[in-house]
Amino acid sequence: DAYYRAKFLLRYLAYLTKIGIVAAEDGGDQSFLGLLQMLAQAATNAAHASANSNDEKKRALGRASRVLASLILSVLPYAMNNANDGGEKGLSSDTISDLVDVIESNIVGQASNYSSDYDPGSGPLSILLKGELDDAPLAGEMEEEEEDEEEEEEEDGDQPAPCADTLQDLLRTVRKLVSSSSSTRFALLGDSPWLALTMDAQSSSMEEQEKVPMEYSGEQLVLDLVGGEEDRCKSVPYLLSIDNADDSVEIICRSLDGIVFGRLAIFDAPSDGGDDEEDDDEEDAEETNPNLESYTKSYSLGDRFFLADAIRDVLMCHRPMISDAGADRNNAKEVAEQVWSISHLFLGADSGDDSSSKGIEFGIIETLISLIVQCTPQGSGMPSSSPLNEHVYLSRVLLELTKLKPSLIPQAIVLAVSGMFEDFMPSLTTTARDNLGHWLSFHLTNTDYQWPKSYWEHWAPYA
Repeated sequence: DAYYRAKFLLRYLAYLTKIGIVAAEDGGDQSFLGLLQMLAQAATNAAHASANSNDEKKRALGRASRVLASLILSVLPYAMNNANDGGEKGLSSDTISDLVDVIESNIVGQASNYSSDYDPGSGPLSILLKGELDDAPLAGEMEEEEEDEEEEEEEDGDQPAPCADTLQDLLRTVRKLVSSSSSTRFALLGDSPWLALTMDAQSSSMEEQEKVPMEYSGEQLVLDLVGGEEDRCKSVPYLLSIDNADDSVEIICRSLDGIVFGRLAIFDAPSDGGDDEEDDDEEDAEETNPNLESYTKSYSLGDRFFLADAIRDVLMCHRPMISDAGADRNNAKEVAEQVWSISHLFLGADSGDDSSSKGIEFGIIETLISLIVQCTPQGSGMPSSSPLNEHVYLSRVLLELTKLKPSLIPQAIVLAVSGMFEDFMPSLTTTARDNLGHWLSFHLTNTDYQWPKSYWEHWAPYA
């Protein structure tokens, strides 16, 4: 909860900066930029102090640096100035690029020796193994599979390092957004509702006064995070002067559960227009489902990140709970409705395009299943560290989505499960396999085992 409160507070400050209420850069260390630079420096110090150390206190500093890096990167897209407000308010792309450079070179990027907990086969929380498990293929298939593996190894030889977790994905998305603001259709980044506010223009004439956009003309606010006698914040000053810090202060960050997640891209990435033959093959394969084709082609990597991030925010902020008065707040059905409402947050390629959200159900299913396979194992006796790691909660939301959109969600689930079996099942870790099996059994039980007959017949010999 603390992470999400800090995340949304920073976003609120970013909006106030774009309105002009909070100083963007002119306030020095007490401006919004000064606040982000201070957090970036604190994160850098923590990352350096934790480098190559097995001491738990030092490792906690490393996790704290990733939390701060995630907070900074998550607010930068909302703080960037855009054409809607004239491009004059907010942070410039050069300023944001400098902040990203600091994080990339010291905390998250390859130059910082960042090692993801979700790296296939090596990360302690990995979803995928380095290679496929040996499922003892039939004798006639052995030679063909060996040839395929050799071809895949040759193709993967020059590929960049995989983007294993959402923090790496966030860094990649922000970097792309800085270089090209049109890299995503996510509407909230350019949303400026305050521009619709108007006021009467100052005029001595008694005639009907002209309406002009309302602007803030008062003194800009400054942000003082560490000053004052109240000792507003102890952790950031501690990290800023960590070499000479007071030993009485200790950073406690035991886990990044609920903050950083593993990535599992079930559906194809958007085409870069490189290989025409492969593109033609993909088109032939996806002709039977135009929504899937629309998702794989029209949703960029940036679109997919912001979609998944918004879904996780909704799942966290609208989770069912009981108020202090004993009343129920939210339920799985209401959460499903909130998740589906995200489909209205993407702009069409052309103004007035009604198909802007076509295929979004595949992105929703991809996000939910990727969360399900990395849930806290059922029967382990360990409590879930976050609602986003609760298997039953996520399974119920997915079931309610099926009821909410029966013409869209079931098809996406079938294709996602089929893709999981064909592409990922041999490489899934034991925990991920168990989670996927428990979810599928829950889902089939609560949908009267409704599943395409052809899929039953295809997998029956393996049962």
